[in-house]
Amino acid sequence: MNDFGGSVKDYVDQEIYDEGYENIKNLAKESVKPNEVLNANKYLKWLINQEPNLDVREYLPNSEEFDKFQLKGVNLNEVPDLSEYDFIERYLLSETNITELPSVDKLPKNVMGLVLSDNQISNLNFDGYEKLNNLFFMQIKNNPINSVDFDSFERLVEELSKKDFLMLSIALDRNNLSDEDKERMREILRKYGQEKSIKLSL
Repeated sequence: MNDFGGSVKDYVDQEIYDEGYENIKNLAKESVKPNEVLNANKYLKWLINQEPNLDVREYLPNSEEFDKFQLKGVNLNEVPDLSEYDFIERYLLSETNITELPSVDKLPKNVMGLVLSDNQISNLNFDGYEKLNNLFFMQIKNNPINSVDFDSFERLVEELSKKDFLMLSIALDRNNLSDEDKERMREILRKYGQEKSIKLSL
């Protein structure tokens, strides 16, 4: 954070640091704009770098004009719980080093698009994703995916196949899945007759 190495805490009194920290938090809240990468806000980016478990909900209004959640290029220890955000339709986390798909219990219930490219996701577990009734596309490209929870994937496909209208794109390009696992995913789509309704890109 400075030219000499270490953190700001190493060079200022705790009281001064705390006061400055609160000032930066206030500036971060004032600077948040709809539909931009959250950490494009330089104050919020600084806060996240200081505290990877920062609760970003404090800086994200739950209002209709904020229909996109996006973080890029910051390390997250865990994904934020946005389950109460009714208006978020686009959810984008890229270059955040997350290692697994977000729990469905933490996703906005009306999410339409889920972009999780360029992370460190190694296993695909779609448990509960069939509950996301508006989900239209998932982009999970360029992750070191080497395994799939096939039971949860089949549940997702089975439940989606019951819908009157279905169109879903799942992009998994540039992964480490074996040819056998890729074929097994395709077999599940064929089992429920969803090769065309669910576009799977491997």
